[in-house]
Amino acid sequence: VEVRRSSRLHVDIPAIISSEFDIGLGDWPKAATVQDISENGSALITRQVLGEIGHEITISIGIQVADVTKNLSIEGIIRNCEVSKHKVGSHYLYGIEFIEISEDIRLALNGFLYELEHRV
Repeated sequence: VEVRRSSRLHVDIPAIISSEFDIGLGDWPKAATVQDISENGSALITRQVLGEIGHEITISIGIQVADVTKNLSIEGIIRNCEVSKHKVGSHYLYGIEFIEISEDIRLALNGFLYELEHRV
């Protein structure tokens, strides 16, 4: 059992996913939605396969911090994947651990998380 280093907050942020891995998964970039996020990782939901456990991806999102839109590109590694099958197709839920986060991205992300937690 792995314990998270920080709690995740529920969000609904459109994301564009890109990857250097070429294992025959079709064209990149791919669309996904960030369902929850913390300073250390996120959960992505998508109708497309993004890769396998251990593959690195780049998550591009736009967030609001202090009424300013910040566009972030965050490197991450796929830690787990769950597939849920529906009549209209499958959904893939990926657990992502952020890696190599720059100081600028960390500051913007922490500001976003703080505002999200303390929203009135």
